Amino acid sequence: MKVIEPEKRQRPLQFEQDFPTPNRNSCERPEMCNLSVGADYRERSPQAQRIVKPTENCADWVFRKSPTLNAKGFSLMEMAVVLAVIGILSLVVFPNYLKFQLSAKNHTHILFAQTLQFGLESYLLDNGSYPSESTLGVVELVNKLKENGSLKNMQRNPYTGRPYSDADSSGKIIYEHEAHDDGYTISAYGKNNESVLTTLTPP
Repeated sequence: MKVIEPEKRQRPLQFEQDFPTPNRNSCERPEMCNLSVGADYRERSPQAQRIVKPTENCADWVFRKSPTLNAKGFSLMEMAVVLAVIGILSLVVFPNYLKFQLSAKNHTHILFAQTLQFGLESYLLDNGSYPSESTLGVVELVNKLKENGSLKNMQRNPYTGRPYSDADSSGKIIYEHEAHDDGYTISAYGKNNESVLTTLTPP
C-alpha cells in the first residue's frame, strides 16, 4: 500500500535569520541601518511592499513599490474646475439662504407680537380696559400680562437668540396706550430696528 506523504509546507520566514541586519561598520549610509530588517518587514504590508534580501552594503536595499502607490491624484485643472463650481454655487445659494433666514426671523417676530395682542384682549376681558400706561416696553408689557395670567412666559428674540429686552438692537417691541378711546398700538421693529414690520391695534 502506497503511503501518501503530506504536502510539505514552506518554512515561515525567520526575519532575523533570513534577513540579518548588515554590519553598521561596513555600511556607507549608517542612517539606513537604524531598524532591523525583521521590524521593517513587519511594519510593511506584504501587498504594499516587498523587501529584497539585502546585500552586504545596506545602501543597496531596494523596495519594490506597489501599483497602488503609483495612483495619480487630481490634476491642477480638475482642482480649478471644482473650486470654480463651488464658488458659483456659493454666489447663488448663500444670498438666497440669508434672505430665507431673515424672512423666517421676521415671521417669528410678528407671531410674538400677535401673541402679545391676544394677551391684551384677554387682559381687557379680565379688567375691563387695556393697560393704562402711555408707553410700555416689551419686558414691562409681558410682566403685566403674566401677572394677569394672559401670558405664560417670555419668548426669545429671533434676531439676538436671547429673551426679549427693552435694549434689543433688533426686534424691538413698543406698546402705546391711547387714553381717549382706550385703544393701543403695538409696534414691532425688524432687524437693526430700522423699520416697523407690523403695527397691531385692537380688532
